[in-house]
Amino acid sequence: CRKVSLTNKAFRERVGSVPGGVDFLYAVGFEPMHGHLVLQRRDTALLWVGKAALQAAQESLAYRGSKEALQLREALQLSSSEYAAEEAARRQAWLQKVPDEP
Repeated sequence: CRKVSLTNKAFRERVGSVPGGVDFLYAVGFEPMHGHLVLQRRDTALLWVGKAALQAAQESLAYRGSKEALQLREALQLSSSEYAAEEAARRQAWLQKVPDEP
């Protein structure tokens, strides 16, 4: 059984505030119960279809354009030094994912 608290700050910011976020969870089998969303029974096929739909959406031009616009707004809100520090941290995080050369 998987459950997500509807009052969790991270959930509210990353899923609850996104248009269609909670509806997506309902579509893959989560049900509201006592202030949580609970996955009562796991339908692996349905979860895989949901995952594939999210991946397809992330590859769409509309998603990429929206993501770029959001990143631009965030960059404009930061001072240039803060932006450079955050960019360096993002690059470092990606570099850690690259395997060492043989």
